[in-house]
Amino acid sequence: MPINWKEFDNNIKNIKYPHVLIQKFFLSLELIKDVHASIILRYIIKNNIVIFINNPFFVCIKYISKEKYPETIDILITFYELIKQKMKLLNNIKKWYEAYQNKFFWNKKIDKQIEDLYLMKNLIKANFDTSKGGIPFNFKMAGIIKNNSLDSSDTLRTTVERLRNVLKIMGREYFKKINLPIFSETEFYELESDEIIKYTSIVYLKTVEIIDTTIDFFENYNMICLKLDSLLNPFLINIEEDAILNDDIEDMSYLMN
Repeated sequence: MPINWKEFDNNIKNIKYPHVLIQKFFLSLELIKDVHASIILRYIIKNNIVIFINNPFFVCIKYISKEKYPETIDILITFYELIKQKMKLLNNIKKWYEAYQNKFFWNKKIDKQIEDLYLMKNLIKANFDTSKGGIPFNFKMAGIIKNNSLDSSDTLRTTVERLRNVLKIMGREYFKKINLPIFSETEFYELESDEIIKYTSIVYLKTVEIIDTTIDFFENYNMICLKLDSLLNPFLINIEEDAILNDDIEDMSYLMN
């Protein structure tokens, strides 16, 4: 008769004293085979993840036999490594949250947020004529303005419009967070040619760089979440009871008492 891991999972979920359960598990580890102990640990962490995050149970590793319990140790190490990476990425994503204040974006699931970030990047690049490669608008604009050609007035108006587009896409708070001033149209026209060229180039290059970095953060965060989900939701084949050695605890019900 196979072990009903789903029922076991539900029992752990409804346990009244989870700290006692965790203590019993580590104190009784020598009574359980590694293959079963590693599965039990995954369910215990899954249903008590906040407790494991707030308490350094990885210190228990030094008291566990590496020869007898390699799988169980690996689960514990992997969990805390993933949590460490997740927290680090969250701190980086928090900076984007502070800069990009768009409630529609933050109400979406992470896969849709990643899609939005790619779209945002493509819009910025298209705005500067680089969505399909080619010479960026800020380079072309620089040559025209420096030479004071007949097209310089039209080019300046186009520059203002493109910068306005970036402001609409990214928002005012974004410019504040990256320490870029927001000029009125009159103020912008009063800038020196070199200042106009430098400002426009920084807006374009820095924005694309920041979005690229943010995409990496979101994609890595999503991957970490998927790995955690896989770790704490094992896909199990049925394990027959007669395959359990006599030194295992029958049905592991002692953990629930």
